[in-house]
Amino acid sequence: MTYFDDRKIVVSRRRFGEHFEGSRRIYPGLITSFNGSTTFAQLGDQWTWVKVWSRDESLVPMLNPSGLKENGTRVLVARDPRPPNRWRILSIDDSYSSETDDIPWDQYNVPIHGESHQTLDESDPGPDPVFVGQPMLLTLKTVGNGSTLTVSTHKYLYNQGGAPRIFTGQATDLTSLVPVAATKIRSVLIYLDRDTNVLNVVGGTIVDDDGVTAIPDPPPPEGDNAEISAWVTLVTAQSTITTATDIKDRRDFLGSGDGTIPIPSEIGQVFMNLDDGVQWATPVIADDDDGGGWVTAGDFLVVKD
Repeated sequence: MTYFDDRKIVVSRRRFGEHFEGSRRIYPGLITSFNGSTTFAQLGDQWTWVKVWSRDESLVPMLNPSGLKENGTRVLVARDPRPPNRWRILSIDDSYSSETDDIPWDQYNVPIHGESHQTLDESDPGPDPVFVGQPMLLTLKTVGNGSTLTVSTHKYLYNQGGAPRIFTGQATDLTSLVPVAATKIRSVLIYLDRDTNVLNVVGGTIVDDDGVTAIPDPPPPEGDNAEISAWVTLVTAQSTITTATDIKDRRDFLGSGDGTIPIPSEIGQVFMNLDDGVQWATPVIADDDDGGGWVTAGDFLVVKD
């Protein structure tokens, strides 16, 4: 007759379970309200609705021994390692927490992420779209670092004379243009010469810094070869340049230079970078040996349908 030690059987079962416990995959999830409640009422209070990352963000009812119920709470979840392999909330996910004086540890400042941050369809932009505003477009943008009088102008890809050209960017020290006399102010123009692909700086007239006298912005050279980046304001004894307070963004392809936005005049036009600047234009078909093709003077940015 064989005798079994009950204690050894229990230990063996536990070790067998721990083997699977260590190999199961743990997912981030988000407790989510469904029909006004985070609880899956049909199965009882111990079941909670959770969106699981990497499962197309579909709702899954899960066993919830954690007691966490608040809509929007980030949690760690996994399937039980043994049949029936139910989904279970393991703990709160503190990898997104922010322990500050005004944000409790169990509140989160990072929303659920989508697989893509693009807005591919206006009617269904996804859970985490990124909307890009003018300050985020770095093309030919001039910025200050807030600690010196040097500004940086970002690179710019454009078309000139039918050929692509790239301005690779440049840092410019404006120290020599700071007014020397007391209580004076001036505006400084920064622009790209499209013909030479050279960044130019023009200091404007120095006037009294009295809050009343108009500060004249120096105009760009006549002709179509000047691509304005910005006007920078400099005052007596200034030692730093900050983008938000000292730089006026005047890039023409973001408007007409005065804050207005160019508008297409007919259906079918696209936003194109032409020799005489960025504008709405109608693409044409070339008469070439291949029987036709697109003639594009630059990258297509926006299509009007």
